[in-house]
Amino acid sequence: NSGPERLITPEQQQQELEERASIPWDGVEDAFAAVRGLLEGDRAMLTAEDYTMVREETLAVLSRVSLVKSDQPWLFVCLAGEAKRAPRWVLIVDQQPKPLVHLPDIVEQLRQRLGQGQKDLPLSHGAGRQLERFLVRLSEQERLLLPQRKQRALDQMQDVISVWASRKGWIESTGQADAIQRLLQTLKHNHIEGCPDWAQLADAWLDLVRPTWFGYLNKVARRSQIVRLRDIRKALLAEALPASTIIERISGIALRQTWEERIVACVLGYSGTQTE
Repeated sequence: NSGPERLITPEQQQQELEERASIPWDGVEDAFAAVRGLLEGDRAMLTAEDYTMVREETLAVLSRVSLVKSDQPWLFVCLAGEAKRAPRWVLIVDQQPKPLVHLPDIVEQLRQRLGQGQKDLPLSHGAGRQLERFLVRLSEQERLLLPQRKQRALDQMQDVISVWASRKGWIESTGQADAIQRLLQTLKHNHIEGCPDWAQLADAWLDLVRPTWFGYLNKVARRSQIVRLRDIRKALLAEALPASTIIERISGIALRQTWEERIVACVLGYSGTQTE
């Protein structure tokens, strides 16, 4: 006998989800241990003096760019932390479809690519063009840097609003039609210029569907289980949110900052020659 099933309230599940969302992944201490290993121990790659000099630098520098020779192009960036979030590390490697965002994986790649004998190269026009190509790719793949739940929220937002918009009478004015069309085009094409802050947009959708989520939990999922976004799709399609409510909720979302404002440090593995 497995014992009686435990009931869970919407408030308890919301608290559990928020607690999970506050932890990027299990074993976070081990992940940061890999980063500390770049500064400490037998495998340190940066001296204490160099680290102190960079950390205590008082000049207002938007970002630091280092250029190293590499047979295969790659780009490492450190993105400034936002609100209470720590800075983010991202590594993009040519011919690899997705960026690396897991700290231990990035640290190991940096060890391989920045081994002994590597020297900084002077910046060149060719390196600038290669850097620009990587930043375009980073813009196109930026949503992959979000937590999985927020990625799924944006996917659901596009899916569900597309269905609502196809229904006669859901859009009540030309202004609403223009606003919804712009939103769907942004979600579909991931425009490089004029993109919203994706995290804020995902949060907006999660706020909008929260009543539906709680309603599903109360009516259907009373047992101890986690309700996922895909579980409420049918309920959302059955009872559409007003277009005006969606437009009002997303109207205050800021455009994302430029990469120059967000990247505090980067290393470019350059495959060209200095004459390019």
